[in-house]
Amino acid sequence: VFRKHVLDPHQMGFAAGELIAHVNYMLVEGRLTGQETDGVLRFRTT
Repeated sequence: VFRKHVLDPHQMGFAAGELIAHVNYMLVEGRLTGQETDGVLRFRTT
């Protein structure tokens, strides 16, 4: 959850990259599963 201040584009890109890295790690570790429905990919904890 972000605080109320606005992130600049560099910070937003870094945050998005960190999020993707964490999701990928959790998928590899089997802690998340992904399911695509109607072009939307949703993740759930296992």
